[in-house]
Amino acid sequence: MDKINLINRNVIKYLIIFELCLLSRIMLIINDIKLLSVK
Repeated sequence: MDKINLINRNVIKYLIIFELCLLSRIMLIINDIKLLSVK
C-alpha cells in the first residue's frame, strides 16, 4: 500500500512538472504570435 502511494506521488509530481513546462512553452508561443501580429 505504501509503495503504491509513493509511486502515485511521483507520478503526480512529474505530471505537474510536465504541465508547467507545457504551459510555459505555450505562453512563449503565444507571445511570439502576438509580437508577429504587432509587426
